[in-house]
Amino acid sequence: MWAELLQDFIIDVVGEPVHLVGNSMGGYFVAIVAGLWPTAAKSVVLVNTAGNVVPQYSSVPFSKERRTSAAAWLGARLLLLYSRLRIKNIMKDFYPTREERADDWIINEMIRASYDPGVVIVLESIFTFNLSIPLNYLLEGFENRVLVIQGMKDPLPNSRPILAMLREHCKGITVRELDAGHCPHDELPEEVNSIIQEWVVTVGGKIYPVTEFEEQTE
Repeated sequence: MWAELLQDFIIDVVGEPVHLVGNSMGGYFVAIVAGLWPTAAKSVVLVNTAGNVVPQYSSVPFSKERRTSAAAWLGARLLLLYSRLRIKNIMKDFYPTREERADDWIINEMIRASYDPGVVIVLESIFTFNLSIPLNYLLEGFENRVLVIQGMKDPLPNSRPILAMLREHCKGITVRELDAGHCPHDELPEEVNSIIQEWVVTVGGKIYPVTEFEEQTE
């Protein structure tokens, strides 16, 4: 659904192909957009992205149904409680190079968001989210148009094996390793913005003619 919302925004608001940039789960969303609607994307930038790499993957049906279970329901509530109690320490782990970026404002915003009526449903998706289509499959055909920005001190996954799999099974990707955690675009915004600006210039203009893009969106 989120990928479809992004595709609709590109068509209805932007009106032309774009450079897609996503962090964490957002990286997987933009990879889905690129994989399902390739003419909507000039390039893809994955910042500490979620998703897997599966060698020799072959396509399987993708279900749009939102899966849930008693375990996901319980896990979401336990995660919510844990997050509220440990949010300051969690955020510092996410910003290992510049802990001051995990300031009172962002911590208070996280706490405020934790009381949103829909927060449990969002947290349930962490346990049930469908990651069945691997990144190497979604990014086929995007040779030399995929930039991976990875904070090497990310506390969630082990960055080096992830990058090794991406390099081996995603043709023509560019990788930039940074001394940062899970959100390098917020921890080192000047450096990440500079990398992305340079990337956009390097990749250049439209990959597909506008007429082809318009045909696909009709």
